[in-house]
Amino acid sequence: MIRSSRHGGFDFRDIYVLVVEDEEFARTLTSQVLRGYGCAGVIAVENGNLALDVLTAATRSFDLIICDFRMPRMNGLELLKAVRKGVPGVARDIPFAMLTSHADKPVVGKAFELDVDCFLIKPIAAATMRERLTRVMASDRPIKAPFDYHEIDVDPVTADGDLPDMESASAVDSAQRSAGRSGTKVVSLSKVRPGSVLADPVSTGGGQQLLPAGSTLDTRTFARLLDLAVLDPNVRVVHVEE
Repeated sequence: MIRSSRHGGFDFRDIYVLVVEDEEFARTLTSQVLRGYGCAGVIAVENGNLALDVLTAATRSFDLIICDFRMPRMNGLELLKAVRKGVPGVARDIPFAMLTSHADKPVVGKAFELDVDCFLIKPIAAATMRERLTRVMASDRPIKAPFDYHEIDVDPVTADGDLPDMESASAVDSAQRSAGRSGTKVVSLSKVRPGSVLADPVSTGGGQQLLPAGSTLDTRTFARLLDLAVLDPNVRVVHVEE
């Protein structure tokens, strides 16, 4: 595992950002907001294939990628996987923010596995985006070895965000079992302390597992779950060990 350390005195004026979004209005708006933060440079492209071209040809490394999921040719998960596996001349640990909507709920589990850094839920306010990006850029960010990402299958995820149907009953059953089990407690996510250990898996409303039982909720993981709580009520309550 690689741990990327970033300084706490983060300044938007120091960074170059790549925006990957196929919808022209959203692409333009996101770019304008970033320029309003004072970013040193903002480049915007329409899909993952173009993003890889820009990343590999750049004479100055990008510091952040903000990417939509739903795009033709190469979607956001495919681009994230390519970056984490390793693209020549591109840092594997580059911060990666995923733009998602309620229709994209099936992808969040895969994005978690691929160590996405934060979720920006559409429509997102400029102040919220600034807060989340500041958090990401100023934090330590561990990533795994390239082979670990190679093994993550994103093929079932289509450009329309579809995944095979999943049954959420298992997640509900798990929650019901732990609710009355000795040594566990049910806690609102907003009140969980970083460092808590999960007594049961955390899953999306669609049944996709985000984190297995026994996982420690470090600061970064906790923050990503809070991002998702806006999108999916199923992650707003967790079961932790006492």
